[in-house]
Amino acid sequence: MSFKKIYHSVFLLSGIILLGVILILNFIYPLTLGKTNILYSDFGKFYHSQQLFIQGKNIYSSIYFVKNKLRTSTSTSKAKPTHSKIFILSGNLNPPFFTLISFPLAYLSYPHALLVWTLLSILAGTLGILLLQQKLDGKNFSVSCALLLLIALFSYFPSFVNLQFGQVSLLLLPLLVCGWRAARQEKTISAAICLALASSLKPFIGLFLFYFLMRKEWRGLCAFLLTLFSCALIAVLFLGFDSYAAYYHVCQQIKWAASSWNISIYGFLLRLVGGIERNVALLPVPGLITYLYPLLAGIFFLAIIQFLRPALAIPAQRKVDLDFSVIITAMLLLSPLGWLYYFPFLSIPILILWQWAKTGIYPIALPIVLMACIFFSNIPISLLSSEQIHTSNALHVFFGSSFYFLVLIGLTSLLFWLRYRLAGDVFKNSSAKSIHFEKIPPGLLLLIGIVVFLPSYQAIGKGTVDWLLHSKHYSQQYSLVALHQE
Repeated sequence: MSFKKIYHSVFLLSGIILLGVILILNFIYPLTLGKTNILYSDFGKFYHSQQLFIQGKNIYSSIYFVKNKLRTSTSTSKAKPTHSKIFILSGNLNPPFFTLISFPLAYLSYPHALLVWTLLSILAGTLGILLLQQKLDGKNFSVSCALLLLIALFSYFPSFVNLQFGQVSLLLLPLLVCGWRAARQEKTISAAICLALASSLKPFIGLFLFYFLMRKEWRGLCAFLLTLFSCALIAVLFLGFDSYAAYYHVCQQIKWAASSWNISIYGFLLRLVGGIERNVALLPVPGLITYLYPLLAGIFFLAIIQFLRPALAIPAQRKVDLDFSVIITAMLLLSPLGWLYYFPFLSIPILILWQWAKTGIYPIALPIVLMACIFFSNIPISLLSSEQIHTSNALHVFFGSSFYFLVLIGLTSLLFWLRYRLAGDVFKNSSAKSIHFEKIPPGLLLLIGIVVFLPSYQAIGKGTVDWLLHSKHYSQQYSLVALHQE
């Protein structure tokens, strides 16, 4: 056996072992703290709604709980539990259609449902990232390439957060990728159906409506709207109109938009100048956000509309790539609740731009910029709710969460710059420049790749140890009172 084959075999074996370790670490939470109580995962809210659905109740009923405090008795020196006031868990912000298609999980116990949900998320993320890369670079797609992609995806701090919180971004990734693949192949109706299904599960993905509108692809626009209407109608038939009224009511009760993991324009402004929430702002200016947020969001939205306008100088597939990429970054910035755990969606623009670099478009600078985006979004900061942001930590929270916000701003700005340059036909002969990518030594690329994921590995390791050592203590801090029907 040649040295090259031995090296390849060792590489594959090492990669498989590393991926296995990473996946095991991702499963520690649902096997320990996550399974003990539905309060410790966003999936708990989804499961609560699923349970209410099979019971024929209002799926948006609140979860009531108490915080348990341990008080030491002076006579016995033993800890005795006492109870404080009743609290209400923040609501399920997924639309009724989401509960309708996920309700079979309610027939499982909560620990088993959480494990199934986590496994499905991992499988969906795997499918999405592999379908994406296979379409981008099918000729060079290999087992080694797939292995590296999966290691990167599940080492990514936002992916880890998505799995620990039982969120949905990895589950939706294949729908976005399939929509992009179909659009690239000019299968407009298929693209519209995939994107509309994703929008029915997460409404902010509905920004893709303007993709079809600006391209004047009327069949795609009709298919998009018809799919949205059909999903809503199916939910109404099973859950009734009242479910949508309750969903609207829950959305009006949001009081955590200033949280440190909200990386949208709205969240950034709440932490900067303050608003109606209970956080302490960095530079409090009462009432300013009422005018500033609509102004900035409106200007940004108009810029996106301008971006989506047809440009004959840009090749059709590259225009599709640009449009999908900018809509993904824009929907996170424009949504009032663009959370960190939706960052796995950024694998679409990042891998697209990485492939562009390999074909000669800024072959050295572009990979470095993309690595910087990954690095800064891998820096872990603690999740703090609005009321936990006070005078002593407002500065720290603002600058920490701004890393995530600036990743989106930087990636969006890069896409605007590339569109401008491509429209000017600057890269007409880019295929002749592909060898420039090889100017970056493979060893340097590997070193950069290791460095950008170091913060994430630190956070994954610390979180895993914490849950293993303290999960029993944390699980006793809260207890459910009842599942009230409102």
